[in-house]
Amino acid sequence: MRYFIEYIKTYKSVNKKGQALQDFVTPLEQYLVADELSLDALKANIENHIVQLNCVYPRSRPLVMDESRGRGYRVWTVWVQGDSDKIAALIYIKEVRGDIHFSVHDPLPSANAPERHAQSSAK
Repeated sequence: MRYFIEYIKTYKSVNKKGQALQDFVTPLEQYLVADELSLDALKANIENHIVQLNCVYPRSRPLVMDESRGRGYRVWTVWVQGDSDKIAALIYIKEVRGDIHFSVHDPLPSANAPERHAQSSAK
């Protein structure tokens, strides 16, 4: 399964730690993620960045990330631990249903399709 980072919602009322996190995740918007393993690696990378930010800014309350899932989508929420009203970022991820390809060539006939025969021009 492939995934698409559809939208990243950020909030203005954040401190330096929250702004640093937003600067880290915002460039990921509208990227295609190759597979589940890559998505897990991306999530771990963001979580590691959150841990680093919590160490750099020890006097502020720590940031945490939660994941919620629905049918065909995921939302990663980064917020201040202990205060779910203080959200730093929401990352909306959708499952890619498929691909659409355009071709100037006729598609190959399938096994169930009748064959096309050239018409004779002889009179």
